[in-house]
Amino acid sequence: CSLGGLTGAMLVTALLAVGLSPLMSTLSVVMILLVIGGVAIPSCLTSFEQDEKPHEDTTQAPKKLYRPDGIILLIGMMCFIAFLSEGAAMDWGGIYLTSKYQLNPAFAGLAYTFFALSMTTGRFAGHILLKQWGEKNIVTYSAIGAAIGMAVIVTAPVWQVVVLGYALLGLGCSNIVPVMFSRVGRQNNMPKAAALSLVSTIAYTGSLSGPALIGLIGEWTGLSTVLTGVAVLLFIIALLNRFTLVKTN
Repeated sequence: CSLGGLTGAMLVTALLAVGLSPLMSTLSVVMILLVIGGVAIPSCLTSFEQDEKPHEDTTQAPKKLYRPDGIILLIGMMCFIAFLSEGAAMDWGGIYLTSKYQLNPAFAGLAYTFFALSMTTGRFAGHILLKQWGEKNIVTYSAIGAAIGMAVIVTAPVWQVVVLGYALLGLGCSNIVPVMFSRVGRQNNMPKAAALSLVSTIAYTGSLSGPALIGLIGEWTGLSTVLTGVAVLLFIIALLNRFTLVKTN
């Protein structure tokens, strides 16, 4: 997933930089996706055996409803903030560079490119960092690093420093969600499937609704003010980390 985001950001930035229009750049990506889909999809299709046994009983017992556990809700909230930050970088990074620093739109994709590059690097190195720092420390350090990265973005005097801030933000966000999902898989407060479903729903809500909320609030307060609020939320992840620890089996 991270490699796909990185490749897409770099590709479209390169196409715009060489002079292609946004429409032609988009169509180029569409053609690549069609080729990939044409090659991959037929190999992914599988056949399912038909159940020839008669159904003895068509009535099913009602599914049990599980009450959300407090720790699971906190983990979901932490993932919501991390995904919201990713959405802010993806949807608002280029707009922030062009609106505040008047950067050429052809290079506005550098914000997300640096974000995706550092996030991909951080996730590939996550297993090593987890062994060296431990689970608690890696989440705390990552959240603080991401908050500092967002603060750099808001306060940077030139756009080059903003790009470095996005790189730090991506590095900080890279291992928060994977560790949180791992905790969900180890906890016993709720059935693991129900807990993971709940956390995933909360997390992806941040990715889907976060950028829209940032734009809506930014119309009233300014984009820099909203991103400052995101930095505060990232720091809150570090504070909540101690309350969501789950023992390793």
